[in-house]
Parts: sequence; structure tokens; C-alpha cells
Amino acid sequence: MHIDGAGWKKIRQRMEKSTAHFSQRRTGLMPSLPHYPRTKQNLGFLTHRREFMARPANSDRRGAFNSIVNPSQSNSERRINISRAFHAMKKIPLSDLNWDDVRLFLAIYRAGSLLKASRQLSLDQSTLSRRLSQLELCLGGALFERQRTGLKPTDLAQVLVAPGNEMERAITSLQEELGSSGPDPTGTVRIAMMEGIGTMFVSRHLQPLLSRYPGLHIELLTSSSLVNVSRREADVFVSFFKPDGRGMSCQYVGDFKLYLYGSVDYLKRAGIPRSLDDLKDHCFVGYIQDLIRLDAVRWLDDIIIRPRMSFQSNSMLSQMSAASSGVGLVLLPKFSVINETRLLPVLPETAHVNRELWISVHQDLQFSKRVGIVHNYLRDLFASHLDWLNGPADSGPRGMCSRAQ
Repeated sequence: MHIDGAGWKKIRQRMEKSTAHFSQRRTGLMPSLPHYPRTKQNLGFLTHRREFMARPANSDRRGAFNSIVNPSQSNSERRINISRAFHAMKKIPLSDLNWDDVRLFLAIYRAGSLLKASRQLSLDQSTLSRRLSQLELCLGGALFERQRTGLKPTDLAQVLVAPGNEMERAITSLQEELGSSGPDPTGTVRIAMMEGIGTMFVSRHLQPLLSRYPGLHIELLTSSSLVNVSRREADVFVSFFKPDGRGMSCQYVGDFKLYLYGSVDYLKRAGIPRSLDDLKDHCFVGYIQDLIRLDAVRWLDDIIIRPRMSFQSNSMLSQMSAASSGVGLVLLPKFSVINETRLLPVLPETAHVNRELWISVHQDLQFSKRVGIVHNYLRDLFASHLDWLNGPADSGPRGMCSRAQ
């Protein structure tokens, strides 16, 4: 592209106007500071620079920056050096530490990225970044390193986590004490568990709990992957295994059985298997193997090696519907088929699998009144139904709700 003389003149005028505007706004600070493009890599530094420039100028600060801004340096080197100098000069006294900034830090630490944390907190991402920078100014160091996979906590962040959790626990306890108008707890409790047991068992039994404690609000998170209670993705976690994690309080509550089922139409068409060896001639319905995040749900592998799959889904409800239509045999917990009259048990004496039930909470929340009440209710709920959950495949009338139990 050719630029004539008039074009070059306009370019010079715009550059002079931009330089004059910059000097007017930053008089006495750093008029010689080079320009940094607003690229994704530079956003963190630009945030620090804005915080720096918003404060009164002094010769020591200006001299420190002039000593590290070298035109021969690359953008990345200049960014690192300025960030180091910036954090070395702690701008905000520790006495001005804001608890709310620590709360936001904990949310970022648990989420692993600013984007996820901003969604959870319903805050703008730029606001969250600015508040994080303010906390870093107060502590005198960076709390996270940006990586392709997200934010990596620094050593300083690891030091802050433990006292931050203690502060959060104290604030939560205070809010529960002052926010409750009576002895009954109020607030939200998030429960996480697999889709099947959450949708087809626990949801059917929550009415007594909510009637007894009308101030409680239950959120049910159904997921086929591991929920990180340590990062507060849920308050209570019901799982088919004992979760690993620091600061977890886990309680074993019992076992439950899964049985093999098939529809009447499928069994008429393919025949009724008489032994486990006959299963190799049948089609099966199950989970998508490469999407399974929990080995505990690979229950079909416990009764047959390399089954012939005709339908796979990451949803237990979809598997049950497909098997009901005659697609193939499916392994399901007893509670999932209580309202499904089209499925019949197949080889109930031999084709069944046992799984454990665990209820976990974070140790910081186990003494919370609202979380404790929900935890104890779920524990007692499973304990009162263990005989039925482990009973014969067809005990109890089909087509009736669990109120029959």
C-alpha cells in the first residue's frame, strides 16, 4: 500500500496529538513509558500500570521505573521487570487488607481461572482482575501465574489459602448466626451427585426436609465427573467411592445394588439369557467409555468383558429410555426403575453389582448448621432405605413411587 505525502502528514499529526494527550494525563509520572498493546499477554501488566499511575507521583518511584524500562528489552522482559519492581514496592499497607478481596481470591483459586470465578460470583472479569491486583499490591507479590491451562497459584497464594479459609469459615458462621431470625437454619446448600441417584431417588425425598426447614434452599448438581468439594464446587457430595482430597470429611453410609434389566420386546426378540455366558450374544446399553470420568460407574465391566454395545450415553436416564424401547440390556440401580414397568430383571441372582455410598463435606463446612442438617438428613435417608436398595430386583410394586417404601 502506497502512502503519499498527505497521508504521512496525517499520521504525524495523530502521533503528536496522542503524545500530547499522554503527557497531559501522566505529567510528573512516566511520560517516557513506552506503549504496550492491549494483547491478552499484556492485560495483567496494564492493570498494574493503571494502579501505579493512579497514585501520586514521587521521584523514587519514577526513578525505579526509569531504571528498568530499557528500549533494548523485549516486551516480555520489560513486562516482567516492571511487574517485579511494582510488587517490590508494596503500595497498600497490610493494615488496609480487605476481607472481600480475600474472598474473591479464594473464588479464583478454587475456580482456576478468572472467567469461571467471574461467572460464579456474577462479577465482571475486569472488576475481578482489578480486585486481585489490589490484593497483590497489599501483599507485595503475585498470587497467580498465567498458563495456557489457567491460573497457577504461586507460593504466596498457597500461604494465603489456609488463613483465607479460616476467615471465610468465621464470616460464614457469623452470617448464619446473625442472618437467621430463629433457631432454624437458612440459606443455600448445594448437593452434588450422579444424575441417576440425584434425579430418581434423592429428589423424591427432599419434601420432608424443605417442609421442616422452609428457610433452606437446595441446589442439586448432577454430574458424571468428579466434583471438587475442596474447591467448594458443592457443599455436600454423594459419591460411589471415598473421595480423595485435603480437608475432606467423608462418611460411609452403606451399599446399593445394580441389576441387569431388559424390555419385554427385546427379550422376546433376542431371547432370555440363562447364564452369564449367554450375555456375550446380547446387545447392551451403557456409558460412553471415553467420557467416563469415574471408574466407579464402569459397572458393566463387572459382569461381562467387552460387551457388544448398541447404544451409549453419558446420561443414565437416556440409557434407561433406550433399554425400555428394546435396544438392549442395561445395568441400573434398583431405584431408577421403580416407575418403569417395561423393564424386567435379567439373571437377578448372578448379574448384579454392588457399589458403596459416601457422603462428603469440607471440614470447614461440617460445623455449619445448614450444611450439617442437610448432611444428616441424607445420611438418615440412605440408612433407612438400605434394605430396599439392596433387596431383590423386583421387590415392591412397579409403577408406584418410592412412598411405598
